[in-house]
Amino acid sequence: MRTYPTTGFSLVELSIVLVILGLLVGGVLSGQSLIRASELRSIPTQYSSYVTAVNLFKDKYFALPGDMPNATALWGIAAGVGNDATCRDFVSTGVATCNGDGNNLVETSGTRPFEEFRFWQHLSNAGLIEGRFSGSTTTIPSTNNAANVPSGKISNTTWNVYNGTSWYASGLAKNVIGGMSFADAFNVTYDNFMFLVSPTPSNNFGRSPALLPQEMWNLDTKVDDGMPAVGKVVVSAYGGTGIALCTNTSLPNNFAATYLLTGTSKTCSPIFRQAF
Repeated sequence: MRTYPTTGFSLVELSIVLVILGLLVGGVLSGQSLIRASELRSIPTQYSSYVTAVNLFKDKYFALPGDMPNATALWGIAAGVGNDATCRDFVSTGVATCNGDGNNLVETSGTRPFEEFRFWQHLSNAGLIEGRFSGSTTTIPSTNNAANVPSGKISNTTWNVYNGTSWYASGLAKNVIGGMSFADAFNVTYDNFMFLVSPTPSNNFGRSPALLPQEMWNLDTKVDDGMPAVGKVVVSAYGGTGIALCTNTSLPNNFAATYLLTGTSKTCSPIFRQAF
């Protein structure tokens, strides 16, 4: 009787292969989790480095970056007369810049609506942060290649600076989308603040949410109080998603709100209020 060699795998061999595949998949997933955890830890580190840079700038130039009224005397006039709309929209490729109005507000509207972007250019001109920035309101940031604001350590994020005096002049944080109003942040005092968002290709401000609710809670708990509406760190929900997708409330005056830890989409962005 003729016998034929077997060509298949034994159950033992198949078990070994499955175990190896499981270990490889587990290792990849664990590695991704560790990378993300490291990225999240970079947020307060970057924030602290920028606040330090701002304080050093103030000590040296007696003004806030972006708001500095005599910046062109140091670095030259980018365009126009140094404090007009022509200068505001000019894309700088060097250190030439625009003046702020010296009122200690890094403004997004009013007489100097470009201060939020010249802010980063002034810090760069002073050698206090890395990178070169256009200082322009018209430059659109791209993924991890921001032209007018610095990139975050987390993939596809950028840092921004605003002043709440002009931003929340109405007393409520509202973002009108398609005729409907969604509260996108809590009604608290912001003053000059920094926040991390995901850049939006069609928007020079880049206002899309950057973090999952659980990631936002993790950050807030580590550096503050773990509450989205109170403390130094509060949450925002740019892009019209509304705070109800990041927290358990849609009311901007609900200061007892908690994070929506079951959320599986990036609906949150951290605001570091009263930064400087």
